[in-house]
Amino acid sequence: MSAIAIIGVGPRGLSTLERIIAHLTPADCVTVHLIDPHPPGGRVWRADQSRHLLMNTTAGDATMYLDETVQVNSPRFDGLTLFDWAQDISGHLGEDAVDDDLRAEIDVITPVTSVSRRLYGTYLGWVYRELLGRVPTGSRIETHACEAIAIEQRGDREVVTLSDERAIEVDSVVLAIGHTDTEDRLRTPRSQFIYIAPGQPAEQDWSVVPEGEAVVVRGLGLNFYDTMALLTLGRGGRFAPCEDGSLTYLPSGKEPILWAGSRRGIPFKAKSITTTRATPLDMRYPSRETLARLEDARGAIDFDRDMWPWVRKEALWQTALAELRSTNPARSTELAERFDAAPGATTPDRASLRSDFGIEYAFDPDRTGAPFEDVQFDDPAAFDHAIRGWIDDDLAEAALGETSVVKLGDRAIGAARAWIFPLASYGGLEGRSHRARLEGWYAGYANSLAGGPPALRVRQLAALIDAQVVRMLGAGMHVQDASEGVVARSLTTPHRVVHARALIEARLPDADVERTASTLLSSLHAKKRVRPYALPSPVGINPLTAGGIDVTEAPFRVVDGHGVPNPRVFALGVPVGPHVGTSFTAFARSNSAFLRQTDSVAAAALRLARGDDQRENVRR
Repeated sequence: MSAIAIIGVGPRGLSTLERIIAHLTPADCVTVHLIDPHPPGGRVWRADQSRHLLMNTTAGDATMYLDETVQVNSPRFDGLTLFDWAQDISGHLGEDAVDDDLRAEIDVITPVTSVSRRLYGTYLGWVYRELLGRVPTGSRIETHACEAIAIEQRGDREVVTLSDERAIEVDSVVLAIGHTDTEDRLRTPRSQFIYIAPGQPAEQDWSVVPEGEAVVVRGLGLNFYDTMALLTLGRGGRFAPCEDGSLTYLPSGKEPILWAGSRRGIPFKAKSITTTRATPLDMRYPSRETLARLEDARGAIDFDRDMWPWVRKEALWQTALAELRSTNPARSTELAERFDAAPGATTPDRASLRSDFGIEYAFDPDRTGAPFEDVQFDDPAAFDHAIRGWIDDDLAEAALGETSVVKLGDRAIGAARAWIFPLASYGGLEGRSHRARLEGWYAGYANSLAGGPPALRVRQLAALIDAQVVRMLGAGMHVQDASEGVVARSLTTPHRVVHARALIEARLPDADVERTASTLLSSLHAKKRVRPYALPSPVGINPLTAGGIDVTEAPFRVVDGHGVPNPRVFALGVPVGPHVGTSFTAFARSNSAFLRQTDSVAAAALRLARGDDQRENVRR
């Protein structure tokens, strides 16, 4: 029987399965092998994890099915978004399968709710079971609750070796393994302190983090908010609402004291509070002609020179237009002409715009997500007051919803990812600019502004700061080993020195095929069946790598150590090097790139299983 192996059955692997089943016909005789030690839904979205861990996609946006916006010429099933599915969760799962926590969550869910990861994992499990009922007669699905540890070529097929010592011969393989640990996680730290390495929050051993002691946390992104929740709510603490809408933290007495910092020194901003999905921005800059010129310059694009100025201009245009529309909308065309008249990516003079149009025009794209960079506080208490005020200001802006000019500017900076990431993928940027400025700055900066947590999480953070359970170190954080633990400082508060015997890395491990702890990826790399993706570099400069594995353009065949694409092995998601901005989930009503990619891979994998020898031109 013809066969396909999908290694990793998280959202991407499950979506690939859905796409394969949609393409299957009664004439097909194909076995699809699903290989993952975790149930369908995968490692990150296990349905048995803490209810305190939230996903960052809203209930109305989360889907596993193609809707009418997805631009592919492929068969598609009618399917439910997570929100639509949740409206009849008892009917889908059975009354006994819905516990009190899930019921309480469902009772208050809206399309814009950031739901728990366990609820999304429950949804993915239902999707899998629903898909089994759609498999045409003649084909079948087999699950293997173990790991794939090797893939070897045998003639014109591939043999996948499993950790239970079985071997499966297949026509094609789809790698959808997601985040893997790195070798650092397996090493014993040089000094004898407690170390929580980068990893999935649901899998960390939080019991080793001491109660009542100072603990250093490096990172203030979404992983930080997960860490914060698990070490407070997860240890029995509670938040009580106040009359003014803020929260008070009621400690259990089991919490550590979290001293948190990062490069920018501020936590990810809160999402705007809305009752409906945000209106997509009507982007003005850069123009189509500019994008075409950038496309022609692929391989030599410099982020600071060629991209960031356009991001700034768009953010300033959006905020200026929003201000003017609230006071004098009749002059909107005049404002657009003023911006268009500014040469290239430059912007009109602030003073003249304020004077001529009567707008505040105060949004600063360079400082909105980095207010304390290059700022020092000799008195740490003054910084404590400043960061607490900044959080209050952010929550006030979030409460304004779509009327917030600041949140609009932040969204515009994030929305630029829609044109930056495709241009940056497959070597659009010169390697040093890609590494230092795109990966090393913009990607995180944009996420911190437009991809932050729900406002509830930031209100909780404010309450924890008030209770002195969380303390902020500031920007330019530096951590060094000491004889009995670590010492943490920051450039923002140079006179504040924190000693701790525990360090938490509040982030996920980077994709790095050369340092991965994955037995499968290590084996493939050692045998030169995959290679790290090399970024464009000037002649005479050793090329930088993106960390992930090299693949062709769609349908994403892996490229071996000799530069030859493997026609039978495909890869999707986090381990892939050329793709920039890989998302964790598919978004409904958005012509989801996630779903277009899984459809492309599914169709190609199935053609091989059917014995179709036609080969597409492979673009490098």
